[in-house]
Parts: sequence; C-alpha cells; structure tokens
Amino acid sequence: MLTKERHDIIVKTVNDKNTVTVAQLVELLGVSEATVRRDLNALDKKGLLIKVFGGATAIQEPTRVKEEQRLISKRKILLLSMQHLLFTMKI
Repeated sequence: MLTKERHDIIVKTVNDKNTVTVAQLVELLGVSEATVRRDLNALDKKGLLIKVFGGATAIQEPTRVKEEQRLISKRKILLLSMQHLLFTMKI
C-alpha cells in the first residue's frame, strides 16, 4: 500500500471515529507500528490530525465543538427539569 493511500485511510478513520489507537491502525492497515507512528507524525505536521500518546484524535472544528456543547447544555436542562419534577411530585 502506498503512503498516500495509508494517509487517506488514517485521516478518514480518525475523522469517523474521532480517536484511534496505533494498534487499531496496525490491524486496519496491515503495517508495522513504526510505519503507523511515522504516518501519524507526518499527518500531525500537516495539521490533518492531532497525534497523542498511543494514537491520534481528530481536529475538532469550532462549529462541531459548539454543536456538541449545545447538545450537552440541552441534556443538562432536560435532566434538571426531570429532577425538579420528580422531587416536587407528591407520591
């Protein structure tokens, strides 16, 4: 498999899963850990992912982060409303 092909697969996998380990990439690509680590270093330098200990994470787009924060806020509001209802109900 060519380097470009591996890089494309790695970036797609990281973006799909948000986080991926070196071991997962070794199994997926059928290459050595050293090759995966070199690929992760190269992709990190290009700004296509963030290399972390033992793997890589996707780069969070500001809009994606804001959407996640908005969903978390909505869930908190719903949870607080449900708790309020439970505690104010007379059984």
